[in-house]
Amino acid sequence: MSRKLRVLLTIGLATILAGFISLPMIGVVAAIGVFGYSCTPAVTVTSSPGSTTVSVSKAYFDQFSEADQASKKTIAAMIISIGKERKLSDRSITIAIATAIQESNLTNLPFLGAKNDHKSLGIFQQQPSDQWGTVEQIQDPTHAINAFYDALVKIPDRDSRPMMDVAIQVQVPSLSAYKSRWAWDAIAAEIVAQNADSSSQSCATRNVSGAWQVPLNKGTYVVSSGFGMRFHPILHVWKLHDGVDLAAPQGTPVYAASAGVIASAGVTGGYGNYISITHEGGILTGYGHLSGFATGISKGVQVTAGQLIGYVGSTGESTGDHLHFLLHVDGKPVDPVGFMSSVGVSIHDNARG
Repeated sequence: MSRKLRVLLTIGLATILAGFISLPMIGVVAAIGVFGYSCTPAVTVTSSPGSTTVSVSKAYFDQFSEADQASKKTIAAMIISIGKERKLSDRSITIAIATAIQESNLTNLPFLGAKNDHKSLGIFQQQPSDQWGTVEQIQDPTHAINAFYDALVKIPDRDSRPMMDVAIQVQVPSLSAYKSRWAWDAIAAEIVAQNADSSSQSCATRNVSGAWQVPLNKGTYVVSSGFGMRFHPILHVWKLHDGVDLAAPQGTPVYAASAGVIASAGVTGGYGNYISITHEGGILTGYGHLSGFATGISKGVQVTAGQLIGYVGSTGESTGDHLHFLLHVDGKPVDPVGFMSSVGVSIHDNARG
């Protein structure tokens, strides 16, 4: 390992530890917010084959667990995707990623009231205000990223000045803390460079065909738990909650979210009675904790959007009646709320008021 890399990692680890003193658990395992999270793929970080130089971005991500890496890479991918949609320069996008690393280590920090600094909210630790938005808005990664870019584009010489100086002008932070901890230019630049040719394809731009709908009737459920890292209520460990929980009475009808083919129907580990359906475009939906299956539902059967497939229950690792609705794109879990929103369906708007 080169001396330069050792210095970078030492500074990086110091930054992480300094930033997490008041939030030791949140910094490592905080969930991505359930609002506005799309299925933009995670960024790619690599080291050149045969090279003796370790990728600084890979070294940065390798400090975290596999699940945390996935969350952080997805946030970085969202920053890149939104920046490209806004036709911003790679330099501006790099500034945004470097700032997000500085502020939260690419973590969507929740609002904890008196337990943390009121600025420790969201990807950029934005303070609720007219400029940044409400607590709920800042917890929406899409809103937070756009709010940061809105402030960034007001700086006319942003692409010719040092990244830290621009970040300070946008964030107006504690200067001493920023200057002593800032060390992310090279890492952020490498992340953007390694993903310069990626499509940053969101759910809205991929080939998603056919009708989509919420798997429960409107007004029959409440959203009880969102997608992201959480402390499992039964296993008592931090792990990815790979879907959204829709609480509803036992026996509430469950419908196919879109047309597809039943990939599985049976008891599946902690999901209990579980159905998975494959759809066009590399998409899979899953329906867990069912009390039972509808007549004729079995592996290989074709279903249409809105077809009855089962009934809400509490089988498997469950603390009460609800549907665990999950969604995978190209084999990777994504937030169903963000995906459904991208195809014109709102899980929250269809929930019981």
